[in-house]
Amino acid sequence: MSGSCALNLCSIACGRIDLFYELGFGGPWDVAGGAMIFQEVGALVFDPSGGDFDIMSQRVAASNVHLKDLFTDALRESWITQQP
Repeated sequence: MSGSCALNLCSIACGRIDLFYELGFGGPWDVAGGAMIFQEVGALVFDPSGGDFDIMSQRVAASNVHLKDLFTDALRESWITQQP
């Protein structure tokens, strides 16, 4: 985690990291630039639940096409096991 959603998204776009997600960041300005760059290179930006990315939701996940389903399944399983 670099402290910047946009920078972390760019790190995926250039191949430095394979996946990323963050919940509760400051606002759309924290993610808009990185999401645009990421989508331009053909990678996936999505909601951590696996749904469509909503810039206003303060929830973002990103990965390459090969990891998305594995990643969202692992997140869902983690969230289910953490419920009281």
